[in-house]
Amino acid sequence: MVLFQRRRTENLQATTDNSLKTEIPFDNTSTIFNNKKLLFSSLILFRLFNALITKTYFNPDEYWQSVEVAHYMIYAPRLLQAVFAAINDFYSYRLAKKLFNDSSAKWTGLLVVLTTLIPFVAIGIYSARKNPRYWIRIKPLLQLCIWVLLCYSLLGHKEFRFIYPLLPIFVIISGIGIDEISSIKNSHLVNSFTSSKKSAWLKFSIIFLVITNVPIAYYASTIHQSGVIEVMNYLRDEADKGNIKDIGFLAPCHSTPFYSNLHRNLKMWFLTCEPPLNHDINLEEYLDEADQFYKNPLEFIYTRFEHSTFNSSSNNSLRKWPSYLIIFEVLLKDIEYILKQLEYNQCARFFNSQFNDDSRRQGDIIVFCKATMKYKV
Repeated sequence: MVLFQRRRTENLQATTDNSLKTEIPFDNTSTIFNNKKLLFSSLILFRLFNALITKTYFNPDEYWQSVEVAHYMIYAPRLLQAVFAAINDFYSYRLAKKLFNDSSAKWTGLLVVLTTLIPFVAIGIYSARKNPRYWIRIKPLLQLCIWVLLCYSLLGHKEFRFIYPLLPIFVIISGIGIDEISSIKNSHLVNSFTSSKKSAWLKFSIIFLVITNVPIAYYASTIHQSGVIEVMNYLRDEADKGNIKDIGFLAPCHSTPFYSNLHRNLKMWFLTCEPPLNHDINLEEYLDEADQFYKNPLEFIYTRFEHSTFNSSSNNSLRKWPSYLIIFEVLLKDIEYILKQLEYNQCARFFNSQFNDDSRRQGDIIVFCKATMKYKV
């Protein structure tokens, strides 16, 4: 009797397992994730599409320290970098597949595109903590992330881009989190979840990622800080028409691309922001050129720029006024009177952003030029 009951229980368990496997099939052979060439090609296409539609300026080092110094002349905008990004996406997926399994790794392709990771990172860590096979692989990666964050926290100069190399690790952990939500059996998150509830949570998770990332991605790629790119395109066109002799940027340093985008042999200058190289300087009181200008724009102009109306000195160290001058709208109220005295006219204005974390870069970007100027370039 006991033996009969035991066999009946085993048969029932086998039937239940088979029904579960049938309920949510995962055929690796029929998915993009199992076809390396198709996966890599898809990533290349996405990254190229992203590069071509991007019209904004996220970080100056995209232009000042990037591989795209040739820009339109050879590669077209950011296309080479798009290929590098696709390679990084591909091997991030391969790493996840090697460390964990197909069902976890298949979600990393989605999360490379979508960046709302925090809740899924938390779920992924919780799930991995309950699974010794996962945890032995996740633990050193988390320790590495903590170490990097601690080291960069000690630096005086901090930027978000410094910790971007950690993103693939968090993407992998997020894949474990989504796999935990989508899995029907052996869930460590909530053992009492039914198939329908887990399916609903999975759909909610995907919808949440889409609605919180796609609009942001569109805005950040096509609208936010687009003016600083458009103004360089405008200046290039004006230079080709022979209208520009030189260009000056009365704005925080590296507010726009420079020669890497203009590609014309023109004299240009901007307010610098080099660190002090003289060890005798008091670092606490040191102000770079841009900081000095924004501390008191009028005084800076009166003492640093050459013009008979304001400064009759023949000192060659004084900065000359350019034929085209670029400023952010927020500065206009402080120097509008001077620009009128210098006979500058507003010849172009470009929307840049609705908001900016740097108060000196708020508003539109405005181009002032001197009328009747015609130069051979």
